[in-house]
Amino acid sequence: MKIYKFRNCLLNTIERSVLMDGKRLDLTPKTFDVLQMLVERAGEIVTKDELLGRVWNGSFVEEGNLPVHVAKLRRQLDGDGNHRFIETVHGGGYRFTANVEIANEGDWQKQFAGFNRRKSDRQPHQQVLDSIAVLPFRNETNDAENDYLADGLTESVINRLSRTTSLRVMARDTVFRYKNKDVDAKEVGDTLGVAAVLTGRIKLIKDNLLVGVELVRVADRSQLWGKQFDQPFSDIVKIKDAISKAVAEQLQPRTANISTTQQTNPVTQNAESYRLYLKGKYFQEKDTEADLHKAIEYFQHSVSHDPENVLSYVEIIESYLALYLFNYLPYGEWSIITGAILEIAAKLDQSVDLLQVVYGGVKLHKEWDFEAAENHLQSALTLNPNCLRAHIRYSALLLRIGRFNEALRELQIVIELDPLSLPPYKLIGRLFYCMGEYEQTRSYLADALEMDPEDYVALNVLGAVLTQAGNYEEALEALHKSLSIEYNVETLSDIGCAQALAGKRNAARQMIKRIEFESKDNHKHPIRLAELHAALGEKGRAYEFLEQAFEEHESDLSALGFNPRWASLRHEPRFIELMKRVGLPTGEKMTAK
Repeated sequence: MKIYKFRNCLLNTIERSVLMDGKRLDLTPKTFDVLQMLVERAGEIVTKDELLGRVWNGSFVEEGNLPVHVAKLRRQLDGDGNHRFIETVHGGGYRFTANVEIANEGDWQKQFAGFNRRKSDRQPHQQVLDSIAVLPFRNETNDAENDYLADGLTESVINRLSRTTSLRVMARDTVFRYKNKDVDAKEVGDTLGVAAVLTGRIKLIKDNLLVGVELVRVADRSQLWGKQFDQPFSDIVKIKDAISKAVAEQLQPRTANISTTQQTNPVTQNAESYRLYLKGKYFQEKDTEADLHKAIEYFQHSVSHDPENVLSYVEIIESYLALYLFNYLPYGEWSIITGAILEIAAKLDQSVDLLQVVYGGVKLHKEWDFEAAENHLQSALTLNPNCLRAHIRYSALLLRIGRFNEALRELQIVIELDPLSLPPYKLIGRLFYCMGEYEQTRSYLADALEMDPEDYVALNVLGAVLTQAGNYEEALEALHKSLSIEYNVETLSDIGCAQALAGKRNAARQMIKRIEFESKDNHKHPIRLAELHAALGEKGRAYEFLEQAFEEHESDLSALGFNPRWASLRHEPRFIELMKRVGLPTGEKMTAK
């Protein structure tokens, strides 16, 4: 028997268990194997290939699964996230950073004394079915045009199940990494740490919809439930509701009915309105300017078939908000359009979580009314504690008003629900950047870049961190790579700021001219020009552009209180006065709870 001790933990290689402060951690076999290898080679870089070779013994496995196991270990070991046991070495692998000692059996018995069996020691039929991953339904129609139907039905089931009391449901972005891949339900379940997996397939034959679904218990691969639907397409909403209800009853029989009576079902019962809504969601996910406009068209057609389809109105507002935040739509035009749609939404069912989320987004970005935004987002989370969009938006609000630790807790919940998705890792990285915790920032960004080395947002934040740390050449390398992947003005500004701080003032001035030349008539990017002039030490010009940004209601003005880029101005009376006009807390009001 070999027992390893690190910080407040003991790892027993025979028991295949980890105790932290006397409590056993709930680790899947693969997650334990990853930890054991890292602990045995503490202080060394263990490559991804080495981990995949030993833990999976050469069998095929998605490389993207490895960061999920590491993330699960961090969540259990790191607690508040401020002291990481495992460091990601970009391009290399992982390193266990804690000091490791060999312990004796007496240490183990002392901590283990009186401990009850953990959940995973139970027989499969005894385990609590408290979590699920709904894998993307397969489109078995020989027509890619129907992908929207398979994707949309999957997402609708996910959203419906997320409203079930005490059920943890993996989010869309995580499960969609398995789209069109032959995967084993148990392997997926163990990777994601869920008790059950739902798979499905659809086929559209003329006006008939064929849907086959199977619910599998991860522990022993046994089928919990399955059904074949062969019904007219007009019954699609009924099929979706039947699947969701049956799954909820299999997993949480005592709470499924409570959740369905307490929660309003916001999905339209009109089949054509629902089809057009799904089509809109399909294009909305692509996130380009053209696709967002196309999504809006489908959502508008959807409400023409059902004027009370609240979810289509929600997504119209969300799509216009994305266009505004991506600088595709000027504030004035966005404000008028949004105001008109909100008047309609106000007459609809207000007990829908996503409607409260969109209200929170409007209050946050349109009105800079942070208190009202928080009220709406808290209402959304009361209606649906698993609402991913609410947790993400709430974290963004908390960041803006200086409540960093609360923002971090929201994002940790997001990672629990969406462990294979890039955004939460980037958002936590940005949060630590704003807190001045640059090593933590780089660690989370390394995780993001492990999943996608071409993610331009992660590279952007990495460039900003390196700039703040004074590593200007490395910063410029990351930022130029980001710009080559996705050309945008924010990256141009970041490059110019790094150049200015590195003493390359002429290059920074050329970047100012470039941004001015490329600015559209409806958007001059004053916030970016203000950043550049501040980096050059030209405070007068920086304030001129900040005032212009205020007049144009630049969304990034709400970041004045936390963005390290404004450190040189933050304590000046003129800057503090501007923050007050935006509605941001200043001085002692900025708290990190």
